[in-house]
Amino acid sequence: MNNNCLIHNHPSGGGLSEMDVRMATTNGLREIISITNKGVFNRLTIKETVNIAEVMVEYRKAQMLAGSTFKRLLSSAKANKTQLMKEYQHLC
Repeated sequence: MNNNCLIHNHPSGGGLSEMDVRMATTNGLREIISITNKGVFNRLTIKETVNIAEVMVEYRKAQMLAGSTFKRLLSSAKANKTQLMKEYQHLC
């Protein structure tokens, strides 16, 4: 897979998963793209000098930030849970 791009589908509408990121970084992919059932593209481009451990730490930080933001919005009743979960999946 070295220096190639993997394009795959995410029919449930979610963004790139931790497994996607880990698979891309450990197999030498240059890029990984997912396409949702709504035609949304999620893309990660990987530099040659990537540190896999650092990428995973940053990925988890982004997931936690997105999750805490949506929990706060949900508790404030500015959106319903279904709308928030749909948006959360697009971010993560």
